[in-house]
Order: sequence, then C-alpha cells, then structure tokens
Amino acid sequence: MVVTLLAMAVIAPGASDIVALTAFCFALNVCVTFSDVAVDGMTVDIVPHPERTAINSLMFASQAFGVSACSFIAGQMLASGTLATTALAMAAMVACASIFVAMFRERPGERLLPWTRGQASRECEERQNSAWWPILSGVLRSVLAPRTLLFLLGTGCGCAALAFIDAVNPTLAVQQLGWSSEHYASFNAGINLAAAGFGLAVPILIVRWIGLKRAMIWHFAAMVGLAVIAGATVDGWQNDTLFMWLSGALFVLSVLLTILLIVWAMQISNPAIAASQFALFMAVPNFSRSLMAGNSGWLVEGGGYALTYYAVAAILLLGLVLCLLGGVGDDRAAGQAE
Repeated sequence: MVVTLLAMAVIAPGASDIVALTAFCFALNVCVTFSDVAVDGMTVDIVPHPERTAINSLMFASQAFGVSACSFIAGQMLASGTLATTALAMAAMVACASIFVAMFRERPGERLLPWTRGQASRECEERQNSAWWPILSGVLRSVLAPRTLLFLLGTGCGCAALAFIDAVNPTLAVQQLGWSSEHYASFNAGINLAAAGFGLAVPILIVRWIGLKRAMIWHFAAMVGLAVIAGATVDGWQNDTLFMWLSGALFVLSVLLTILLIVWAMQISNPAIAASQFALFMAVPNFSRSLMAGNSGWLVEGGGYALTYYAVAAILLLGLVLCLLGGVGDDRAAGQAE
C-alpha cells in the first residue's frame, strides 16, 4: 500500500487519466485485501471463542474510525490541494500503522522480526501444513457444506445496503439534493464515525443480551424496514433530513450486522486453515457488494431511487431467510460446518 501510494504521488494522475487511476485503485484494493485476510486469519488463530464478538467490535470500530478520519482528511486535501499531496499523507498513515503492528509478537517467544532471535510455538508447528493439498481440500470441504453455502449467500445479500451506500448515495446526494462533493465526503466521514462508536460496544452487549441469532434477525428486520420507508418517501424529499437519518441508520446497522456475521464466520472456521478459509468467507460478500454496486446504475436509471430502495429491502429479506436456513447462531450448525 505504501509503495502504491508513493507511486501515485510521483505520477499524480489527473481526473482524466481514468486508466492510471483505475490501475492504482485496483493495486491498492489488492493490497488491502491481503492485509484484511491476514488480520482476520490471525484473529481466528489466536483469539478465544468467547472473546471474538468483542474483538470484532473493536476491529470494526477502529476500521470505521479510520475510514471516517481518512475520508475527511482526503476530502479536504483533495479540495484544497493535489492528489500527490493526498497520496503522500495516506502513505504516511499506512506506514505508521505498519510499523506499530510490527512491534508486537503473536505469541511469547516468537521472533519479532525475521532476523531477530526466537522460535515458533509448538501450537503453530502442530497446525503447519507442509503441502498445499490439505489446505485446499480442507477449504473446499468447509465451503461446500450446505449450511456454509447458505450462510455465504445470506451474507452476500446482507451487503445490499452497503452496496447502495457505496454507489447510489453519492449521486442521490449530489444530483437530487444538490450537495457538493466536499459536503458528501464530510457526511460520509460522519456516519463512519457514528458506526465506529456503535460498533465499539453495541454488538458485545446485544449478543450477550439476546444471543447472536436474535441480534442478526433484529438487524436484518430493521434494515428492511428502513429501506421500505426510504423507498416510500424518497420522491417527496424536500430537504436533507430524511436522507441523512435513513442513510446514517442503514450504514450503522449494516456495519453492526457485518460484525455479527463475521463473528459467526470465525466460529465455523478451522484455525489450521483460517487464513485461506476466511479469505473465501470474506470474498463472497465483498464480491456481492461490488456486483450489486456495479449494477445499481441501470436500476436507478430504469426505475428511480424508490425502486432501488425496494430492491435493497427485498435482497436483505432474502439474506435473512438464507442465514436462518444456514443455522447462523446455532451451535450445532457450527459443529457441522466446521
């Protein structure tokens, strides 16, 4: 990520350099994907089951806070400066985070850096696979389990609101409500910050209070209701109030639901193949989110924003049904999937 951002700063493509901008963004996303999978795999490896809800809440809260801060900073810098300056600032942020992470050991006695003293733990050596086939066969067996497939499809449908926020919200705000790009960037940073605040504690409390399965049902149902309300009222919006409240609520609930679903994904992951298995677990919803975002344009053009909101509600409802059929929150289902 640091190298890509530094290269972007040196080349500094303009707004008309679509190919260069696309290439840099693709390279950044590939790097982010590897980093994300590594973090999730490490979490499955070293975090005990009872602590995973809390750890996921902290991870997502910090991620949402980072997105909020970087969105605000990048928006302001792009408005008042250049892409090169913005890329350099983002590279510095990533470098600081990388150095900070490098200062910690996963387990006592391990090497801090490849050239320092230490040795691998016995636990890691026992889990280490010496060939590719055991990893690949284990991943395929786990993913092809019927309950796991249903869960993955349900998780993909659960990204509908996030896909809408990614692709439709900016045009809705700018073209229909008359916002500036800087105004929307600041708003997006604000809802990310709100999601970070809620994600820090709400999933921990709600799972302890009503359990993972009921928490998931409540979140899906609330998001379906909000999407239906938005679809029924969007054509009559005369000011920003409803848009801001509905968009903010949908985003916060989407982040909380994602935390809950990732907790379940970790519960059905095998620590011996956690990184590879979890990569597929996360690839499906991320691909689904991108697919839905990429196809939202023709839906808005053909049916308007109201129909798009209703489509989000229908996809979320389907996601709830699939997750229930997949046994999300059922300990017996976790044992069968794993």
